[in-house]
Amino acid sequence: MADAPETWARQDRQGREFQRVRVLYLVARTDAGWRTVASMILAG
Repeated sequence: MADAPETWARQDRQGREFQRVRVLYLVARTDAGWRTVASMILAG
């Protein structure tokens, strides 16, 4: 976890999107987690 703050600031939009995808990926690795993610996506 060595993300430099200036890197996130420089790639603000892209960084935020990547962070969201990373969180979804980490959550989805658990059985209950991917069901929660699927429910969130379907609820939209």
